[in-house]
Amino acid sequence: MFEALHGSLTVNGIRNEYQNIGNVTSLSNIFSVVINILLSVTFAVSFIGMAYALFQFVISRGDKDLVGKAKNALTWSVAALLISFFVLVFKNALYSLIGVTNEFTNTTP
Repeated sequence: MFEALHGSLTVNGIRNEYQNIGNVTSLSNIFSVVINILLSVTFAVSFIGMAYALFQFVISRGDKDLVGKAKNALTWSVAALLISFFVLVFKNALYSLIGVTNEFTNTTP
């Protein structure tokens, strides 16, 4: 029964890259998975915040109060995006520096 499942994870002799996603066995793997998830969520929230701020700006119709709120929201969304980007760069540099490589880090030293 499980042989068929294992066979479905390998297509034409090529191993599926997500085959070992459940084999998180070390602390570095857990840390990598958590960091990757948090970074993905942060990037998504930043882009959604920018879209919302631009939508607010469009519907403000020149009202100074609403334009100010839209600019503030856009400023914080861009700041969150930049911080997320620098955290991603720092994570990859740190992993390369200490030589951590596995299927969860997305880096090679």
